[in-house]
Amino acid sequence: MKALADSGETGVLPKSISDKMSIDSLETSNALTYLVEKEYAEMINGTSGSKYYLTDLGRQYCINKKIV
Repeated sequence: MKALADSGETGVLPKSISDKMSIDSLETSNALTYLVEKEYAEMINGTSGSKYYLTDLGRQYCINKKIV
């Protein structure tokens, strides 16, 4: 969630999260799927690929947990 929160309104590609957090792309994919299912994040398809953004619920969670 921190990587999504740090990206703000620009969104983030899964590959960028994997690289930034030094985790496997499968782990990243599973985590993003979980966040989308729980409505903490949303996926939007664009010309550069699928980008992920925090939802309002996700932003509120990050604020409450002092992630941002």
